[in-house]
Amino acid sequence: MLSRVANNLFWMDRYMERTNGLLNQMKSNYLSNREYNDPTSWEIIFKSYFDINDITEFTNNDQIISFLIFNPDSGNSIINLIMNSRKNCRSVQEHISKEIWVNINKYFLFITDKKLTNRIKYKDPINLIEDLLTYNLLHYSNSDLTQERGNPYSFMNLGKYLERLSLSVDFLLYRLFSDKIENDSLKENIYWKNLLLSIGGYQTYVKTYKSSFLTQNLVELILLNPNFPKSILYCLKKLKHHINRLNLFNGIFYENDVFYTISKLESKLKFTKSIDLKNNELKKYLENIKVEIHKLSNAVNKTYFEN
Repeated sequence: MLSRVANNLFWMDRYMERTNGLLNQMKSNYLSNREYNDPTSWEIIFKSYFDINDITEFTNNDQIISFLIFNPDSGNSIINLIMNSRKNCRSVQEHISKEIWVNINKYFLFITDKKLTNRIKYKDPINLIEDLLTYNLLHYSNSDLTQERGNPYSFMNLGKYLERLSLSVDFLLYRLFSDKIENDSLKENIYWKNLLLSIGGYQTYVKTYKSSFLTQNLVELILLNPNFPKSILYCLKKLKHHINRLNLFNGIFYENDVFYTISKLESKLKFTKSIDLKNNELKKYLENIKVEIHKLSNAVNKTYFEN
């Protein structure tokens, strides 16, 4: 497959995954602020997605949500992420199912409608966030049900799981070591519940641990749980699966740099125990994982997308 086509497929799904992650964090944070009003809770989202520390210019949740969705100057605003995904999607229409293209194009037309900004001003913003998330869910469904299981499918999943992997590591780093965690038990429980809801892990946590929120359990779920779709170990297993498929499809019968890097990182996680990761050791460990993911991203680019 031409590297240009593969790269567009990769980034199409990477942008969609980033959109889904940001929207879910916006949703859980907004709902949490209805019960426990804390405008500073948005700071973690701004720091992780926009590298912005000071959000004092925003006076209410509606302004914040409007910025996160419609800001034309930020590459990680929802509108720009969808525009970029649609641009990539349009250039590879012959390699994807019609349903995938139609949904992403509708998503683009929906979010670029000039009248849409009024829904935040005059209606509950949560309804708009839910509508946007529906397009993301349709994309995952269309990819699963209508896309042929060939090279394009594997490149799409390569983008999706590499993005999810990066988001999960950043998520742990920003959330676990945030100075916004307070000693008050009620506030702390609200904080952890909001964290888990934003990645779809609340029910899994409750069913698995049947206990109050403990850092060790949270780390184990997001870092090491092989069955939780947002865990780092799960994403690595999926990436390894699709790398194997790409090698098989393209007659590569040796372990390339991408396969080696994933295998090395996967082995490191498998032999890690959450009980051994505490405070500074945990932060250092996660920062090291982040460096390895950066190496993996470079290896993917070099192996599959450079001419």
